[in-house]
Amino acid sequence: MKNNSLKIDQLMTQASEVKSACAATVSAHRNLALSFLSEAVSKSAGRLVGANEEDLQNARARGIDKETLEEMRLDYIGASTLSGRISHMANAADPTDEHETWHRENGLTVESLRVPLGVVLLIAGASPKKTLECIAGCIKTGNAVILLQSEVTPATDDVMLDLLNTSFACCGLSADWITPIKYSTEALSHLLKQKEVIDAAVLLGSQAQNALLRKNTDIPIIESEYGANHIYVDEGANLNAAVSGVMASKNSHLPAVVNTVLVNWMISDSFLPALEGAAMAAGIELAGDARIRSTLHGIAEADEAVRTDAGGRLLLLTVNTLTEALAHIQKYGAGLCEGIYTDSQEHIDQFCRLADAGTIAVNTPFVKATGFEIGFGAELGFSANKLGARGPAGLSRLTTTKYIIKEHA
Repeated sequence: MKNNSLKIDQLMTQASEVKSACAATVSAHRNLALSFLSEAVSKSAGRLVGANEEDLQNARARGIDKETLEEMRLDYIGASTLSGRISHMANAADPTDEHETWHRENGLTVESLRVPLGVVLLIAGASPKKTLECIAGCIKTGNAVILLQSEVTPATDDVMLDLLNTSFACCGLSADWITPIKYSTEALSHLLKQKEVIDAAVLLGSQAQNALLRKNTDIPIIESEYGANHIYVDEGANLNAAVSGVMASKNSHLPAVVNTVLVNWMISDSFLPALEGAAMAAGIELAGDARIRSTLHGIAEADEAVRTDAGGRLLLLTVNTLTEALAHIQKYGAGLCEGIYTDSQEHIDQFCRLADAGTIAVNTPFVKATGFEIGFGAELGFSANKLGARGPAGLSRLTTTKYIIKEHA
């Protein structure tokens, strides 16, 4: 990997030159690099955890908030999970192997291919796990990578880059595949103007950071969208499963975190105390409407602002019917992930048909609604975009389509 002291323009030239070589590599060779990387992460877990603790100590000294500190954390369990995910990615289907051919009555043969995007800019956020998984996804799909390293995890990033470098060397791939750039506001500003070189940018930061970046670049963006997500607990729900599912969906670090629980009033007296106990144990603050607060005394009032942005709180609202729950989702939902707990197949069918979201979770927590869990090869965020990739994003999001047309022989 080139020295970070090189000018960014030189690094852009390097990335532009290497992208054809990356796309030309065969799937087996890229998979081998990922296998080496998975093994390196596993064997070097101690180095990663030690570097991450250094980053955490520096972040605490700077007064960084608790939520960001938790996102930064990479412990031994996290390193093991990350190694496993990269190994899984190495064995997953390669989107660039997908193709389809059809013949037209006008004499044309048409072939559809999935191909790499080209040069992908990764703007790292607080999570080193997300950063390395996304780099691995780019390797899997044959994309050259420009990495703007994290502002808060520089030591962890340096170890990850060393492991990448070693993995490339082990299988004979060029280390120039990854172009790392140390974070600075000047570097970020310059990179956001490189539309001629950069084919797509992946934003791995917070909602506020990503919104700011979107306003300052014309580069096509791949990012996780955020917003209000709901779980409706129906009168026929398994209440233990619903409580567990709500907690798992609230404690997730994914964009699809539950904001609001819509509780059918008929089961509120039995469901609410159980949910309150679980929330107290997890340190989650609750807010509720008047009906809720008549059962759960002392919780915060659910004003209008909380219905779209509850922050770290969990908003509880009572509804009389499934139709009323769907109307609330239609008004406040972000289009990302909506969930239902019920034993009624009729209600499941109605909810799945009418809830406007890229993903519907039926009797299962939102943590199962990721690109990795549903078989897309990686966890690369969520999208509410109805005209492009919608729902959980996976490896195919790092590719695009090419059409080849020929005359019939």
